[in-house]
Amino acid sequence: MSIRVRLPPVLQPVCGAETCEANGRTAGECLDDLMRRFPAMKELLLDRQGNLLSIFGLYMNNSGLHRVGLDRPVWDGDEIVILNMIMGG
Repeated sequence: MSIRVRLPPVLQPVCGAETCEANGRTAGECLDDLMRRFPAMKELLLDRQGNLLSIFGLYMNNSGLHRVGLDRPVWDGDEIVILNMIMGG
């Protein structure tokens, strides 16, 4: 399945584009596919335990502010949007 993944600016230099195509049956499998092809992305997305860093959120198909988990099924033509949260104080 071909899933479009929209990347935040911090990840765009890794694959050289604002969007990438990924394959998988879940959001997590799609991220795994991208990290296999672009290994530097793993350092930016995951913590030492292999979990998605809390500064990133996954969203699907312009669904508004409803985060999805890595186990969320995806279908051909879906779009995963990775957003990075602005932290500060």
